[in-house]
Amino acid sequence: MGQLQAKEMPKQSFDEFDDDSDDALLSHVIEAPARVDRVKVEGVGRTYDDIITDSIKQTEIFKSSTFGQVILQCHEVRNQLERLQCFQGVQIEVDASDGPDATPDHGYEITFRVKELKRYRAGVTTTVGNNEGSLVVWGKLPNLYGRGEMAELSYVYGTKSLLYNLTLRKPFFGPIDSILSGTLLRQTNEMPASSAKLSEQGLVLDYSILFQKVKNSIEWNGLIREILPASRDTPFAIRESAGYTLKSSLKFTSALDQRDDKILPRQGRYCQGSVEFAGLGGDVGFQKYSGLYQVNYPLASFITAQASVDAGILGSFSQDKTFSLCDRFFLGGPLSLRGFSHYGIGPKSDGSSLGGTVYWQSAYHIYTPLPFTKPTKGSFSDNFRLNLFANAGCIQDINASELKDKWRRMGEQLRISYGIGLAIRFAGLARVEINYCIPYSYQRDDSVVPGMQFGFGITFI
Repeated sequence: MGQLQAKEMPKQSFDEFDDDSDDALLSHVIEAPARVDRVKVEGVGRTYDDIITDSIKQTEIFKSSTFGQVILQCHEVRNQLERLQCFQGVQIEVDASDGPDATPDHGYEITFRVKELKRYRAGVTTTVGNNEGSLVVWGKLPNLYGRGEMAELSYVYGTKSLLYNLTLRKPFFGPIDSILSGTLLRQTNEMPASSAKLSEQGLVLDYSILFQKVKNSIEWNGLIREILPASRDTPFAIRESAGYTLKSSLKFTSALDQRDDKILPRQGRYCQGSVEFAGLGGDVGFQKYSGLYQVNYPLASFITAQASVDAGILGSFSQDKTFSLCDRFFLGGPLSLRGFSHYGIGPKSDGSSLGGTVYWQSAYHIYTPLPFTKPTKGSFSDNFRLNLFANAGCIQDINASELKDKWRRMGEQLRISYGIGLAIRFAGLARVEINYCIPYSYQRDDSVVPGMQFGFGITFI
């Protein structure tokens, strides 16, 4: 938080207070007249002055008229400096101003002491994805050119994937922050549900804008993709998609997150929508729409009702350009439609999932604290919840033009499951679920998982 130093108040100004009137004394100090005469930032090396000056100008520190406002604006300036991601520490010092231009009696000089990030950083960490753990070896060059730019090289070795990427990121600071990034990547992902492997290499350009709690991004993907059969037993329907494809697509995503926690929220809502158009070059062409909505409602102290719905549709532009196996939707898993194996729902060929072009799923949860515990926010027991859930959903391979005529099939082939389990917030970054699942309604080809099911990841419904 830093040091706070201020001038001693005149003793006669406190005569009206009793010795025990702490609240009145505090109110008097907060409301005491104050004016900021000067702001200094010390410890700056390679960071340019313009982004620091612009960050300070976005606050109202020079408009402060009371000592309480000065303190609040000091913290606001610190937040603005930290958001530049150029410093690893910002300390605050408030002192009486002096000199011929100082405001008599209530002028203050604010000093922000910063420590810049090192020129390079590297490390080895572990991460978790959806039912996958990964080892990450990374290196970063933060604040590369003095205005928050960053270059990052990473190698990710997962249980089902392998990734190399080089990312260059350029932030733009202002009333609305934005980030322009470019990534060169090469990755391989296993698709065990489809008895295939996917290899991708290419370039991804992304421009993201964060306004209040709404994040909008425009992304261009230029990827060379290869689908390979995972074994000799891979069915012919999967082998038909094998080989190389060139994808050039433009994707727009918008997300609003008003939840009080991303892993175990107690209140708030989250909604996300995305639109992707492929066919701007290459031999892949499609239009893809998807959306997710989640609402959390507190029923009582640490008891929450949650409802989510997720849906998507995929269609091709023409017969000349179509989509591949890796562009389709897949459904099922311990963090989506519980009681079914990962991507175990929908059309199949000899037990291998073919994916679908239309899907929807919904989930309903009641979260309660563990028995005989009285959790408080931030306590260890706050990371655990009993989870009563019910899921429903369906996925079909239907052309977009036939959707109105065949919509009834989406209801006739409904999958339903319910159960009880334990939801755990892991390290504040991921979610672990241990559930006892009861598949209630399913189709003959579905891969059901009755009984205990374990899952962990960062996205869930």
